[in-house]
Amino acid sequence: MFYNNKFTRLFTLLKEWECKNNYFVSVVKQVGEDDEFSRKKSNLCRDLVFYVFALKIAIYIVAFLGTPIMEQLALKSDFGIINKTIIYVALLQFFHCDNLGYLGIASDGYGHSLQGVTALYPAWPMLLRIFGCGKFDGIDESGFYWSPMVSAVISIVFWASGLFLLFRWATRTMSSRVAWSMVLANLLLPSSMTFWIGFSESLFFFLFVCFLVFSDGARPWLAWIAAFFLSLTRPVGIMVLIIPAVSVLIDHRRKVAIGSVFGFLLGWVVYFGIMWYTMGDPLDGWIAQKYHTNQPSLLYLLEIKKFFNSFLLVKSFHDPVGSFVDRFVFILAIICVLRLWMIRPSWCLSACCMLLIPAMTNQFLSFSRFTIVVIPLLVPIGLALLQMKKHWLFCVIALSLGTQYYLIYSYFSGEWGT
Repeated sequence: MFYNNKFTRLFTLLKEWECKNNYFVSVVKQVGEDDEFSRKKSNLCRDLVFYVFALKIAIYIVAFLGTPIMEQLALKSDFGIINKTIIYVALLQFFHCDNLGYLGIASDGYGHSLQGVTALYPAWPMLLRIFGCGKFDGIDESGFYWSPMVSAVISIVFWASGLFLLFRWATRTMSSRVAWSMVLANLLLPSSMTFWIGFSESLFFFLFVCFLVFSDGARPWLAWIAAFFLSLTRPVGIMVLIIPAVSVLIDHRRKVAIGSVFGFLLGWVVYFGIMWYTMGDPLDGWIAQKYHTNQPSLLYLLEIKKFFNSFLLVKSFHDPVGSFVDRFVFILAIICVLRLWMIRPSWCLSACCMLLIPAMTNQFLSFSRFTIVVIPLLVPIGLALLQMKKHWLFCVIALSLGTQYYLIYSYFSGEWGT
């Protein structure tokens, strides 16, 4: 009886926090709707969004053109004439890391791709294949000549579409001030340049936003479709299932939530079916993790000591094994996740799994990339930006853009920049 009363009380509190727009009340209390200072801060955030976006474009171009390969090509080219060889070598700067694997799957499928690429999920390479993308092995292979650039453009389109939907949804459900701050937060995340280089993060970001927008709207079937493809886009997609699962437990929009849960599970089943059909083993994608850096494994979830040892293993500013950037971002992300509990518990639980599980199983490999797809994380980050004093806000922007330049320059130079 004692435990039944405890659980009943817990579910009552959970339903109260989850259903009564408590997150909006929290936002209003922290930001203020009619305060003159808040209005000025909102206008500042709006202006900063456009300035930061312009600076990111400049950083992208400067980093791309400033790599050693591009400098050598500029010296060797005759009077600056751009020929086929220069374009080919320039495009090769996009064609490595995950991009190499995705384009390989798009052209050859899982069965004939490089060892270990089956760890990548199928939705993004299937989309690239629809747009005619694939790997290119030589300068005369004109069929896939522009694939790296096309994949980057598609990536940018999905990111921009997701950001637009996110802004409209946040404006409607919270306030325009919070919406602008969330957009600014997205632009300032250290690995947000990944949205512009042809990785699956952009598609996942767009699908996650669609799921959140349409789950509370009049067209829940769009949320179900988004749920299905989230499970096919990245491994953390199935963890978004926690959000509708909580709604089912507390009986909030139960039919819509059940449809979403079914969508996530169906997507997962289809993923294992694709692996079984193409590779002969439904778990081949998980087995392929052993070919990757740090050899990610779900068994690491049981090794708490290994997790803390990995956290303390800082070797450089940013590399695959001992990145200071990834560990610093992890600390900030966990602080933000804790703030999410009083905003919306289901978001907190989902974000916690989407961050903690990759951090433990991957030993912080590319952890900062995982943060850019956790949409609920943008709410507490945006609130923090709104509450900052102006000089601290400018310091954060300068630090973020400096880090982003370092990461994108490293990526274009063929080093570890993701």
